[in-house]
Order: sequence, then structure tokens, then C-alpha cells
Amino acid sequence: MGSIPVLVKHSGRWTYEKNYKEYITDAILLSISVTFIELHDELASHLSVDLMRKRILVEYQIIANARQIEIHNDMSLKVFIF
Repeated sequence: MGSIPVLVKHSGRWTYEKNYKEYITDAILLSISVTFIELHDELASHLSVDLMRKRILVEYQIIANARQIEIHNDMSLKVFIF
């Protein structure tokens, strides 16, 4: 199967105007057949997050100043990928 590059912005903050500021940008390569659990585990590993102590919230934004869209299961992940 194919892969897609994904930019990961993390360790920042959302402003009142719905912009993400003061973040760090990394990139990961995902298989287009990845599951949400696999993505979650990959992000935890990549960011060195202890999932027993912290929660990872996966969101994306289509255009500036728009509301964030949460990726929370396999279906929402597939919508993001395709």
C-alpha cells in the first residue's frame, strides 16, 4: 500500500482566533491503511508521550480561523487521509 507524509504540529497553543501558535513542526510517514490506534501509538512514540500520564488529542484544520476537526476513530482518520 502507499504512504502519505503528514506534518505534525505539536507543543503549541490554540488562540482565541482559532490559530495554532508557538508550535514545533515534525513530519511522519503514514501508510494509507493505518488505523487510529496505530496513528495514536506512532504519535506517542514520536513525541515521547507517556500515555499513562497524558492524553493525545489529534486534530486538523482545513483553513485558517476555522474550527479544528478531531480525529478520534478509524472513520475520522480515513476522512483525513482521503
